[in-house]
Amino acid sequence: PSRLTDVRLRNLVVSCIYSAEINDFIITSVDCIHLMEGLVGVEFTVEEKNRIRRNLEGLRPITVGKGRPEYAAFFRLIMNFPEPRPRNIEKDLKVFLWSDLEEALRKIIKKYTPSYS
Repeated sequence: PSRLTDVRLRNLVVSCIYSAEINDFIITSVDCIHLMEGLVGVEFTVEEKNRIRRNLEGLRPITVGKGRPEYAAFFRLIMNFPEPRPRNIEKDLKVFLWSDLEEALRKIIKKYTPSYS
């Protein structure tokens, strides 16, 4: 992983988004990982991010996307967010209940092993 700059750490922002479809507040997996990067002060490699996503599957995230009619409007809402965006690219994404954020962060940090280049 590479170290995050002080400027990026000071500007750490994640989105707490209300979903009428889910009737709850959510955080995207992208923002969850971004938050953890800010907390530990490093930018994770692609492999580390993929490992984190697999470890978070136990929290039963909800997959939202334009191909899922029940979440299409919510997906469009997320895709239209300005910078800093709670997603990386326009494809299906996993979202977690905001109330599960603490457990998600604990799960990530418990299994986090920094790799140094």
